[in-house]
Amino acid sequence: MLLVPAGAHAADPSLVGELDPGLIDAIGNRALDNIHLGQCAPERNCQPATSAEKRRGVITGNMTADAIRRGAGSAWADHCGFEWGERSFLPLMEREQNSGCWNPRQLALISVTHGLAMALFRDELKSKGHICDPATQERVEAYLLKIGGMTRRNDCRE
Repeated sequence: MLLVPAGAHAADPSLVGELDPGLIDAIGNRALDNIHLGQCAPERNCQPATSAEKRRGVITGNMTADAIRRGAGSAWADHCGFEWGERSFLPLMEREQNSGCWNPRQLALISVTHGLAMALFRDELKSKGHICDPATQERVEAYLLKIGGMTRRNDCRE
């Protein structure tokens, strides 16, 4: 099950709890298999992942988990009728671009990972029949307010 109560261990605020390492690997690998959907330059998609990239990875496990958590938050925001792009996805991408930690290919993979995680969590919300009641809506709004200003990173995720 993907949807669990949020824990306090994530670097960013999170609407989901601890992520299973196997889930992080599975989503990370699937995102890497689809990196060609990301943009590495304006109006130019990335090349498919190389075998070396598939062996060693392109971004860190911690960054993969951050992108997955943010994708889950975007799914919750969308599910509850909030604007998720401006309030969740774009602040993540701005933060990572401003950090200087990542090259364009890595940024594209962060974006693809977010999108894949958002789709998976959104599908689960729908299939489980989750309702965005007033308490959930309040929790999602609080989450969006917290992450909205998180556009600076002082360190690169290991």
